[in-house]
Amino acid sequence: DGVWFDEEIPGRAWYPEMSSRLLDKDGRFIWSAAPQSATQELFELHTRAEEQEKLPPAERTVEEFLLTLAANPHISERKKQQLAEKLSPEERKVRIEGEFAILSYLVYPEFKEDIHGIDSFEIPPDWCLYMWLDPGRVVCATAFIAVPPPTHPWHPCKFMFDELYLQQSSAPIWGEAAASKVGQLQFEMFGIDHNYGRQHEQSGDNIEEMYNEQLAKHGLYARQGGNRFNWGSDNPKTREEKLRAWLQIQPNGKPILYYFKDRCRWVKTEFTRFHRKIEPKTMKIMDDVMKRNNHLMDDLGMAAVHGCEYVKPKHDEDRQPFSKFQAWLSRMDP
Repeated sequence: DGVWFDEEIPGRAWYPEMSSRLLDKDGRFIWSAAPQSATQELFELHTRAEEQEKLPPAERTVEEFLLTLAANPHISERKKQQLAEKLSPEERKVRIEGEFAILSYLVYPEFKEDIHGIDSFEIPPDWCLYMWLDPGRVVCATAFIAVPPPTHPWHPCKFMFDELYLQQSSAPIWGEAAASKVGQLQFEMFGIDHNYGRQHEQSGDNIEEMYNEQLAKHGLYARQGGNRFNWGSDNPKTREEKLRAWLQIQPNGKPILYYFKDRCRWVKTEFTRFHRKIEPKTMKIMDDVMKRNNHLMDDLGMAAVHGCEYVKPKHDEDRQPFSKFQAWLSRMDP
């Protein structure tokens, strides 16, 4: 009939395992904790609750009740002050104000939805377009970047105007989805995570070549590389440094990177959940990152290292002929 977790539970298996026990009786799950151990599952419940605040109460599946020590009327202000003096600024935010400790471990704390997120608009035809791919079976993520010309007031900003976030994917599944996104748009370059792409499937097929074949099959063409991907940076530290620079406010009062809030839901999810590893005993922040919620982060990191500089688009008549492989495919298809 019910499950109650008191304090944070380490180990990813506990929450889904206990949740499944509630199905037959439509039971309730209560989780009470000071969010100090960076438990990913508790933080994800918190973000779901925030997203569902706009829904009518009857339609919500998660609700959050914030009970802070600072607002507790049964503990004197003197006792609260005595505790606060014993804690570090980071510990005070968690134990007294109820802030999630995981927010201190984020890889990109510079990301702010109200700064970097904007409403979508139609991309003008003279803007330069890039596509960046992080291939994978569990998650295959693609980021689409638009760059305004130097004469535009938004230059040198970059706009993530769309995304693909395919779960349980494959190269053919990605090819169909990418073709529907690209349509007749003209791209300057397609980039890929070569570190993963150079690996091979169990069948022996090279992963990157499988995605190159999809570009050719669906007629997806870029001026740099044609129907083939260019390699993005495979240095995680460099990608992190360059993407952080894109997020920071520049002397003109704007960041480099913006994203379309109504089209790019998953990029916000990853920015707010991609965090560093924590040493369990000491709770020390480690330099390594958790290999979760990092797929679009890798795409944007590659884009930031590359720079995505503006190149004036060419018209359709300037496009090079299809590759030999694409021509062969067109003859083979019924």
